[in-house]
Amino acid sequence: GLGVVIMEPLKGGRITDAVPPTVQKIWDEAPTRRTPAEWAFKWLANMPEVTVMLSGMNAEAQLQENMKTLSDEHVGDLTQEEKDLIDRVSDEYNRLIKYSCTGCNYCMPCPQKLDIPRILRYFNDWNVYEQNPSTKLEYETWIPAGRHASDCIGCKACEEKHLFQDQGCYRLILCCVCQFGKGAASQNIIGSRWEHPLPIFTVFIRRSSRWDPITIRHNFISKLVRFLSPSFF
Repeated sequence: GLGVVIMEPLKGGRITDAVPPTVQKIWDEAPTRRTPAEWAFKWLANMPEVTVMLSGMNAEAQLQENMKTLSDEHVGDLTQEEKDLIDRVSDEYNRLIKYSCTGCNYCMPCPQKLDIPRILRYFNDWNVYEQNPSTKLEYETWIPAGRHASDCIGCKACEEKHLFQDQGCYRLILCCVCQFGKGAASQNIIGSRWEHPLPIFTVFIRRSSRWDPITIRHNFISKLVRFLSPSFF
């Protein structure tokens, strides 16, 4: 009886902004053409335990598309064929992931205070989403100065502590340096982040057989998240 709240149903827009060609090829096999956002919302709406979806948008067209999708009374109806298609897409994304980090934290704590699982997550996203600039932007913006992959001293303490020592955490940290470069973000990158802020944040609430949208300002959500997670910021 406990409701489930979904945040980042579109993975911060990355599953819609940069669909890998092999994933798009699977989507194109669907008898009914839908955008990745439509598939994501329909998949979540198909789960009766999901009661709230939180979706951020930076364009009115995205808001209209999401509202149209979730206003359909049959939004949660998926055929077995469609479910199988989504499973295939999921399998393909898993194949594309370079390093299957489960976030077990066996490699932690790092002597340099690097959040290794988080860095590896950005590394995976960078490869899966075809070097989407937003991934690098998030990495450089939200990873604190002095805790980037480039700050790794090569002590290999992470590999010595890891249950599966052949996973090569240290080698992958070096790969992150190659992908994202060294140091904090430049001023022009930081500036570009604020040129396209998310102006709205829409909460979709399930009420019986329908979904009702409530639109609020994104800065309210930002303040709420910061209040709930001070250590993250």
